[in-house]
Amino acid sequence: MSELDRIERTTALALRFLILIAARTREVLGMERDEISLEERLWQVPATRM
Repeated sequence: MSELDRIERTTALALRFLILIAARTREVLGMERDEISLEERLWQVPATRM
């Protein structure tokens, strides 16, 4: 994680997110903005990508 902190790339952020929430790679890489509710602090992954 400390190595990933030093890398300023989207892929490094995606990998950190993947590790922290223990999601599947396909779910994270296919994530779209409208799946995330900042107010509710919720990410809803569509069933087609699970």
